[in-house]
Amino acid sequence: VALDFKYGQSSGDQNRAGARTRSYQQEWPDLQVSVTGIERWRLLGGGDGTPDSGLFRSSTFNVSYKRTKTVNNYTEIVYNPTTTLNISPRWTATFHSGLTATLTFTTSRDQSVNNSVTTNKSRNRFGFQVRHKFRAESLLARLGLYRPGSDPSIDMDVDFSLESDRTERINPGGQVIEPTGTNRYSLNPRFSYQVTRNLTGALRFIFSRSSNISSGQSTTTLGLGLEATFVF
Repeated sequence: VALDFKYGQSSGDQNRAGARTRSYQQEWPDLQVSVTGIERWRLLGGGDGTPDSGLFRSSTFNVSYKRTKTVNNYTEIVYNPTTTLNISPRWTATFHSGLTATLTFTTSRDQSVNNSVTTNKSRNRFGFQVRHKFRAESLLARLGLYRPGSDPSIDMDVDFSLESDRTERINPGGQVIEPTGTNRYSLNPRFSYQVTRNLTGALRFIFSRSSNISSGQSTTTLGLGLEATFVF
C-alpha cells in the first residue's frame, strides 16, 4: 500500500494605477492511494503460494482525490472563487490467460461564483477496457493464410466509455436556469493482426451516441476501418 500526500499554494499581488488585485490558488487535499498485490488476497483465491492460484495473475488499485480552490483578480469588494473536486479510482487486473481488464471512473465538480451567479459543473466518466493477445495459427490455417515458420497473432483492444457533462446556473434570487450539457457513450473494438513478417493490419469498429440535455437532440456515429501493411 502506498500513500502520497501533496499540498500546493500560490498567490499573487498586483498594484496597477492605484488598483490592487490579488490571485490565490490552493491544492489541498491532494492525495493518492495505491494498492498492489491484490491477486494474493485470500478473498480472491490467492495466498496458497502456487503460481496459478487465485483469480488473477496480477491486480492493482489506485484512487486519487484532489481539491483546488482558485480566486483570480479579487479585490476588497470583488471575490469570485472557483472550487474544483476530482476523484479518480482505477482498477486493473490481468487474468492467467493473459487478458487484461481495466475499470476507470473519473468525477469532477466545479463551483464558481461570478457577479453573484453560481455556476455548478459536473463531469463523470466511466471506462472499461479489455486487452488480449491471441495466437492465430488455427484461424489462419482455416483461411488458407498460415505459413509455417511464422508467428501470427491477433491483439484485441475493446474500449467502452460512458460520459456525462452537465452545467447548471443559479441566479442571485435562487432561480435555477435550465441545465445544459451532453451525455455520451461509445464502444470501440480494435483488432490488430500480424499474419507474417511482411503482412500486418488492423480492423476497427466505431460506435458512439451523444445527446444534448437541454434540447434532447441526439447524434449517432458509426465507423469501420480496415488497414493492411505489406513489406516487400
